[in-house]
Amino acid sequence: MTCDEQNLNTVLDKLEKFADHLILRLQDSCKKTSWQKITQGAKDFVPVITSLAAVIVTVAIGYSTYVFNDRQAALSQADLKRSQADLKRSWLADFTESEVSKRKLGSLKLAAYGVDALPAIKEALSIPDQHINEGGVLAARMIYENQPENRAPLLTSMTTYFGENNATLRRNVMEFYFEVNQELDPSELKAFYQLLTKRLGAKSSNCKNEDAAFALIATQFVARTSFDESSQWLLDIATNCPRDKNYDSSRTQAVKDLQIRLQQKPPSKMIRDEMINSLQALAGSGSEEFNHAVDSAIAAIKQMQVP
Repeated sequence: MTCDEQNLNTVLDKLEKFADHLILRLQDSCKKTSWQKITQGAKDFVPVITSLAAVIVTVAIGYSTYVFNDRQAALSQADLKRSQADLKRSWLADFTESEVSKRKLGSLKLAAYGVDALPAIKEALSIPDQHINEGGVLAARMIYENQPENRAPLLTSMTTYFGENNATLRRNVMEFYFEVNQELDPSELKAFYQLLTKRLGAKSSNCKNEDAAFALIATQFVARTSFDESSQWLLDIATNCPRDKNYDSSRTQAVKDLQIRLQQKPPSKMIRDEMINSLQALAGSGSEEFNHAVDSAIAAIKQMQVP
């Protein structure tokens, strides 16, 4: 219940009690003689008027408070809209500056607003403009790195944005997570990893539903994780992302990163043999760079001597 509602309820309670009191007085007066009624009425007149005056004053104060709070709320909303409009003009001007230093300063200024900057950051991540996107990603990263108290609401908002039907917004959220990948705590990293792999679908079968830029950043993000299943995800990206020139860089990156991961932590011979068979099935399915990466990965896996 709001303060206004409490004030009005208090007024109504007082009016009800006053009415009950007045009725009782009138009932008592009906039982008295004429002279008693006159003298008693004179005695009752002052407290009745006093009570009535108190109720009227209370009603007036309650109504004034209600009107004042209503006007204050309207003013606050107007001030908020003006503030948000001013903020947008500020960051939009900063992020479209030609000088990198000025754009970075704009990100710093926006990040200083903390959680209040989240609507602006979302908008910056949604606009199809590289400089504006970079400014929004950097502002979000500054909040994450420098404002521990705001990390939870920031990540909650980012994961919500990731699920929205806006490819530009989703790609830039992916960019943010890629940039803070090494700083995420294990639970934060796992939560987004699961969100990403769910979006890509089983064996990255939904890769075709994402744009090529998203697929490349997703590949780089997965390569940076240390989860056991990440190697298989990289192979799935190379296998199931569309085999056209737009996705060639993602597929090539996936094969290169797969080779690095397997060399750093060689799997069992059975898994190595499965990887070789899968890679051999990809031979000749991409650009010259992709095909070379496949041949290199197969050769490197064959040289591994771990049982």
